[in-house]
Amino acid sequence: PEAARVAEAMAARFRPATGLPLPVTAGDAAAPAGAIVLRLTDDAVHGDEGYALTVSADSLRLVARRPA
Repeated sequence: PEAARVAEAMAARFRPATGLPLPVTAGDAAAPAGAIVLRLTDDAVHGDEGYALTVSADSLRLVARRPA
């Protein structure tokens, strides 16, 4: 729920600038090409305010322990 809330807030800010619908979906299924993926994890490796950002040719993945 928290990652979905953050994702919806980001999408709402990006929609006017991009003109794209930018749908937000929740779940653990594989993300489609072109997706921006936000995930929360119990892994404490980055601490409460850290995150891991992975950018590839067809997606962006941000994993954090706590929501923004």
